Amino acid sequence: MNATYDPVENRWKALQNYEMLKAQKFVENLYYHELTKGLKQLGYVIQNNTRDFEIRSISPELIEKFSKRHQQIDAGVREHLSNGNRPKNLKELRAQIAHEKRDRKIKESSASNLHAHWSGQMTPADIASLAPENAPNSVDKITPDMQAIVSWADERVFERKSVVEDYQLKAAALIRGRGEDFDLEKLDTEIARRNYLKNECDHRITTCIVLDRELAIVDIAQKGRNQHAPFCEDYQPSIATITGEQKSAVERILGSQDYVTLFRGGAGTGKTFALQEVAKGLENAGHSVVVLAPQRQQVIDLQKDGFAAQTVARFLAKSDLPGNAVVIIDEAGQIGGKQMSDLFTTLKASETRIILSGDTRQHGAVEASDALRAIEKYAGLHPAELTAIRRQDPAKGRDENERVFIGEYREAVKAASKGEVVESFERLDSLDCVVEVDEDSRL
Repeated sequence: MNATYDPVENRWKALQNYEMLKAQKFVENLYYHELTKGLKQLGYVIQNNTRDFEIRSISPELIEKFSKRHQQIDAGVREHLSNGNRPKNLKELRAQIAHEKRDRKIKESSASNLHAHWSGQMTPADIASLAPENAPNSVDKITPDMQAIVSWADERVFERKSVVEDYQLKAAALIRGRGEDFDLEKLDTEIARRNYLKNECDHRITTCIVLDRELAIVDIAQKGRNQHAPFCEDYQPSIATITGEQKSAVERILGSQDYVTLFRGGAGTGKTFALQEVAKGLENAGHSVVVLAPQRQQVIDLQKDGFAAQTVARFLAKSDLPGNAVVIIDEAGQIGGKQMSDLFTTLKASETRIILSGDTRQHGAVEASDALRAIEKYAGLHPAELTAIRRQDPAKGRDENERVFIGEYREAVKAASKGEVVESFERLDSLDCVVEVDEDSRL
């Protein structure tokens, strides 16, 4: 049983293996590393691939011949699909077939019996390919470049995450240096030398670069509070159709005295409509308006709405600013810490003020650090906000059924705008809005 008696607390306890399971990729790659080191000492030449490794002299045909469990699972999947069944999760289906169709192990099978059984399935050429390419222990031991190995791992694990588990860093380093002449102790020594910032309670680490970047972003936003004149004090809406909530948001933005101004609007709340009014107000007050977005498709959509928009990356490459400019950044929640830091550094040099528009409840940054979330949480700014959903209007339905559908669909959108993703998808599924297409049509 998974149970151990604790004489101090006078009770039985079970092993909690959650942390061990989280670290299984690290354990797997440490195993591969030590295994390949041993194979090299025996004279085998190793070829790493995206998943694990192969021995160079062994042909793909021989590998396929002995991948019997893999073939068995593939056949089971094909049989399942041929009956018209569509699995919700192919990985789970493969695991189920692997469990249910596993052949019983041969009892009383000795190593010599198994060797004879395997040899009987191979040609002389197959058997010859199993011989090492080099003499045992003939490979020169080259001193590994531990600094380069860990730097490679560091660059990859911190590319999209600002905080990782230390064993994720170790797993990446073991992949990079697989089979080279170092052990876990040498790897730990190089990692310790880099002085990662550690959480005392668990295995989480980050870098000083990541933290300093986030602190600098928040510091600029925080110190810029109430340090500027309002963008446009005498704003008057240019259209009669603007709603009270939208008008209040526009007035708040144009009346901002902060260096960084926040504007939050969920899906369907008319955020783009309000931004058009903000741009008109800025231009009427003599400002040049520069509109940026993280992705190309977002830029295309903004251009369709009348903005002369460009991607953040393109702007940073050119850094071309007109005089008296104000920069509006749409979907700012998708910008990572490095790019946001580069933006702030570029714009701060000319004291160009910034309006960040986005909703961190819907979108997060692809790259490391949720920069907008850090600003919202720690800079002490008060965002202008739109909450009323306008895009899904039941009154516009052609009949009662359509009006009911639009109303229920609107609730799904509202849940998504609050970050309640599971509830949103459940509502969509209940409306038959989630449709699974067949495999041939999926691409």
